[in-house]
Amino acid sequence: MANWIFLTCYALIIGHELDAIKQKEWRIFPGTNLLPDQLGFQVFTALHVPLFILLNWLFFLSTPAVMTAAKFWFALFAIAHIGAHWLYRNHKEYRFNNPLSKFLIWAPGVFGALYLAITF
Repeated sequence: MANWIFLTCYALIIGHELDAIKQKEWRIFPGTNLLPDQLGFQVFTALHVPLFILLNWLFFLSTPAVMTAAKFWFALFAIAHIGAHWLYRNHKEYRFNNPLSKFLIWAPGVFGALYLAITF
């Protein structure tokens, strides 16, 4: 059961990252916000490839101890991620104001908390 809860948390974050492209999240992040829009999009999108390779390795292909630790920290990240969006909610480029975007921000945190509650 814990594995399914974690996978749901992870899948929801991936869904959020797809939405983040639509919402032009690179305009908010320090660094990418300084780039021309097309380049910001390209950098933001391209950086997700090695990120997801790393995360998939950590969660599914590494040692059991590493997998356990990585899932723990990712679940915490999913919860903290809600706070990051709350902090940036008044940024002039913040566009995560529709129901789907809000769901894809809050739901991973809920599943992350549930995962932590039943696993640790």
